Formats: sequence, structure tokens, C-alpha cells
Amino acid sequence: MSIATLLQTFIGSKFFVVQGSSFAFIPRLIAIGSGIGLAAVEGTLFVGGIVGGLTGALGLIGKLKKLFSPLVTGITITLVVFSLANVAVQYSFDYFVDASDATILPSSIIALMTFITTILVALKAKRTFRTMPVITSVLVGYIMSIVFGLVDFTLVKSLPFFSLPNLFTWGTPVFDVSAIIILLFAFMVSIIESAGDYHAISTIADLPIDNKKINRGIGSEGISCFIAGVFGACGTTSYSENIGLVALTRVSCVQVVQIGAGISYCSHSSPNSPACWPLSLHRYSVV
Repeated sequence: MSIATLLQTFIGSKFFVVQGSSFAFIPRLIAIGSGIGLAAVEGTLFVGGIVGGLTGALGLIGKLKKLFSPLVTGITITLVVFSLANVAVQYSFDYFVDASDATILPSSIIALMTFITTILVALKAKRTFRTMPVITSVLVGYIMSIVFGLVDFTLVKSLPFFSLPNLFTWGTPVFDVSAIIILLFAFMVSIIESAGDYHAISTIADLPIDNKKINRGIGSEGISCFIAGVFGACGTTSYSENIGLVALTRVSCVQVVQIGAGISYCSHSSPNSPACWPLSLHRYSVV
């Protein structure tokens, strides 16, 4: 994700756009990985990345821009956001970790306080502190998790101090036609979503946008997905949540994203760093 964000901000659209895993990809990749194998996930990301890269390089989005009206892109982004609501509720109630529901009460309290903290900081805080509602709420949620005994650093302590990702983590890539077709639909959704995100961020940040920037951004995402396949990661796209964060904090300087991506890359190269401490959580509703 760090590499994808750096590519997007240096050679892509050059907007304040954070890259990350998309729920357009994740369900399909899970289905492919569980049904055919994780090596097939690598193969599908290779092909999808090439298709995405060529889509941007050949300027196809600019030529097809008439098909991506505000109505189409708006509905697509809205549907993606609505699809995340179910996941947010499940995480808040510790659905994926605690099958016995023994921690549902503390998990719900933590999720609620995290949400309240975000709103209060965004609306009531002063000056610089007002631009940090998310990081503040994460810290509050993490501290509360420690208080409730929901944090275990055993996994973090067992990890090496320095580690780099391996090439072809899941073995030799497998190119399955059915898996490739399934994921290409996800890439279509991702491209529409990203085009909408670029227009949204340009409007919020009052920045000019043209077909060239959109094509560069889509091409960058294609390259990032190809790289994700090389390292056995998940496909990446622009984070729609990032658009809301920009509107909330009013911070849209692209250098901020670049510095954050660089820090993220360095931090995650050391599994013992605080950046990886969320691994110590028994659940992820507060992160």
C-alpha cells in the first residue's frame, strides 16, 4: 500500500490519494484463494494489473469518460461505501474473532467511544489538533483495549526486528481463466471508483483535473496491482474513505501523503515497530 501510494502521488494523478485494498477485490480474492489457491491470486493480479496499466497508458478512460457520468460514479462509490457498513458493524461487535460473544460488550464500548472521539475532535478541537480526529480516536481505542485486557503483544515480540516481503510468496503464479475473468470485473468497479475519487478530491481541494491525470492515476493503480501480485499482496485502489478525511481535516497537501507512505513503508519493514502493534489486538474494531 505504501509503494502504491508513492506511485500514485509521484507518477500517477499526483493528487492527495491514499492507496489501499479495496472491497471490490477482497471477496473475489478470498473466493479465488480458497477455491483454486493463493498462487492463482498472484496470477490474476498480474493480468489485472497489466489490463489496468494499459487502460491508463492508452488513455482509454479519457475516451470513455462520457460513460462515467457523475450519476454513475456517484452510485458506484455509494454502493461501495454501503457494502462496508456491514463489515464495520461486524468488527464493532467482534464478529470475526470471538465466536462466543464473550467480549461483545467491551468491544461495543470501545467502538462507540472511538466513534465519539472522532466526532468530538473533528468538531470541537482547536487549531492543529482538529486535523487529527482519526489518529486521536485510534489512540483512545487502543488505550481502552489495553484497559479491557484485549491486547496481547506475544505475536509482536515473536516477530523479527527487520523483515522484507518475499517474491512470489505463494509460489509460482497460476493463470486460471475463470479466476481472471472474475477479478477483471473487480478491476472495472475499481476503475470507476477511482475516477470518481479523483474528481471528488479535485473538487474538495480545488485542484484542476483533466483526462491526462485520470489516465495516469489508473495506470499507476495497474502497476501497483502487478507489484502486489509479485509480493503476494492484495490488489490496491484509491481509498474513498480518504476523500472524506480530506473534507474533514481540510489537509490536501500531496507531500503529507508521500511522507506518510514513506514512514509506513519503513515502519512495516520492522514488525516490532509501533506501526505493527495493531497485530497485538484480539480484534480490529478500534483500528
